[in-house]
Amino acid sequence: MVLFILFFLKPEIIKKLSYCLTAKTFLNRIRLVRLLQQKIEEILEAIQELKSKKLFFFLFFYSLFIWLCLYLVGFSFLKGVGLNFTFWQAVFIGSFPLVIAALPTQGIGGFGTTEGAWVIGLMLMGHSRQIAISAGFAFHLASIMFFVVLAALGFLMMKFSTNKNTLSSYVK
Repeated sequence: MVLFILFFLKPEIIKKLSYCLTAKTFLNRIRLVRLLQQKIEEILEAIQELKSKKLFFFLFFYSLFIWLCLYLVGFSFLKGVGLNFTFWQAVFIGSFPLVIAALPTQGIGGFGTTEGAWVIGLMLMGHSRQIAISAGFAFHLASIMFFVVLAALGFLMMKFSTNKNTLSSYVK
């Protein structure tokens, strides 16, 4: 937790600590350690960019938009499989998989825990276990298909992109 706080409040301490650990020991001979140190420096530079208030507010509202879209997809899915809920009920149900995803208990692909979270939410709202399990699996499989398609598109866009902009250049 201390390192996490230092990353944001005193990044220069992390940079000095990283340098001292590698430069003054045999660790600088290890390629993986040098790569790790380079990535730490890149993270610290990105954190410095985030300290811009304009960028912070852009990211804050963009994050809110993403959360809204996430809950709208869950709401639309529930409507699509014939389960009638209000938007706020769908937010309640859709929050269970998000909370479970933050726990370090995920299996491969999140199978089991994600469906279990949907089952809990749907059963708390009065649906049978069979309907809840079916809906949980359907939503999880649909989500994985979307992730795979979007990841492939993102990979192709990155691979063929010639413009290497930083995050802060998008809000100027």
